[in-house]
Parts: sequence; structure tokens; C-alpha cells
Amino acid sequence: MIIRVVMINHLNQRKRPALGRFFYASGGEMQENLPPSFSIDSVVDLIKANGLLVSFAVLVRMLWHQRLVRLGQRRFWSWDLLWEIPMAVMCAGVGSGVASYFNLEGSQTVACIGVCSWLGPVGSQAILDRVLTVYVKGQTK
Repeated sequence: MIIRVVMINHLNQRKRPALGRFFYASGGEMQENLPPSFSIDSVVDLIKANGLLVSFAVLVRMLWHQRLVRLGQRRFWSWDLLWEIPMAVMCAGVGSGVASYFNLEGSQTVACIGVCSWLGPVGSQAILDRVLTVYVKGQTK
């Protein structure tokens, strides 16, 4: 009980931090650098811009799933099929980020997303491990 009272007194005595740059300034007016507003139109524009890329990533992940089914490592109708959809969205985001890092445009971006979707997280980790192993061995200490 005493610790609780001491902690409450300590919290009440601390100075509260400023509200930050996105909220009201000290004069009562709003600052100019507010974050963009969220609207349904912005979500629709995002889907229109990236819908084909995500659908391509889903197609590639379904091909990967079909390959594993053919090899006998998965059943076709399983929970793994459900997990391929968020995996494809994540792979599309990673592929888009890699493409923008290397300044790829158009069909090169689609190819990069396809490669990232085919590799998935396990293949990407294996490639990253090999690249980092070579990079770290090449450094002098």
C-alpha cells in the first residue's frame, strides 16, 4: 500500500511531456506539419496502385504451395493455404522495397516481387545468411 502511494505521488510530481509537433502548439493554433488524414479514398487508391502486385505475389505463393503439395509435403486444403495469403502480402511489400532500393521500375519491379514471393521468408533468410557469411569473412578485424 505504501509503495503504491509513493509511486502515485512520484507520477503526479513529474512534469508531463509536451504534446509534440502534431498537436496543438502553445498558442492554441494547430501546426502546419500534420500527418495526412486517413480516408477511404486513400485506401482505395492504395489498393488500385498495388492490387496487381499483391495479386501476382499471391499467384506465386500459390504456385509454391502447389509445388509442396505435389512433393507430398502438404495437403492442398490445409491451414498452410490460409497462411499463404498474408505471406504473399508481406512478400509483395518486401519485393517492392527491394525494387525501390535498387531503383527498379515496371516489369523489373514485378520480377523482383515474384522472386521474393517464390523464395518466401525461408529462402530469403538462406540467401541473406550466405551473403552475410561471405561479407563477414571478407572483413579484416
